[in-house]
Amino acid sequence: MLTLSPMNTPITTLLTPHQQTLQGHAERIAAQYTGSPAATYKAAAETLRFPFWDWAVSSVLPPITMEPTVQITSPTGPLTLRNPLYSYEFQNFPFTDPDFQGHELSQFNETKRCVDNKEDSDGVNHFDICNEILGAQGQRLREQVYATFTRSSRFADMASTQSTGPSFESPHNTVHDYIAGGPIPSKTGHMGPVTWSGFDPIL
Repeated sequence: MLTLSPMNTPITTLLTPHQQTLQGHAERIAAQYTGSPAATYKAAAETLRFPFWDWAVSSVLPPITMEPTVQITSPTGPLTLRNPLYSYEFQNFPFTDPDFQGHELSQFNETKRCVDNKEDSDGVNHFDICNEILGAQGQRLREQVYATFTRSSRFADMASTQSTGPSFESPHNTVHDYIAGGPIPSKTGHMGPVTWSGFDPIL
């Protein structure tokens, strides 16, 4: 992808492998549309990037991440699909890797957010509880992000909790913890443990 800097100097910017994969899928799908919508979908696919949640602006979960299904307009008409932002379905289940066994989260075949922390959990995501504890942290998260930008002068300080000053790791860890259930001992979720958190699509 080629862009221009403010000085009109060409700068080559590369998409990450994940972005390339996402855009490739989008372009193949867009090519299936015909008629007047075709150009719109083609342009959208060419500029598509990963969505992100700015929790410093709105600390509650984005509504789309709480919907199990989504309705789209496919090349052949309206279609209801499983929402990829709602959860990730594990491809190898039940787990055979020792790192993923013996944990209350091992019982679920998909990622969960703020569910009952017991072996026979019903697996219901308690989004209302999650949003209540996240929402209460909104101002604190914004203050931590602001403090990091205004008081940290080195990248190493901003990106790590090893320094004594503010860093992005502190609010980042809070978001991880509170999506999983936060300070409520009876709740858990895949965003909590490091072993599991990378699987939740909200990350």
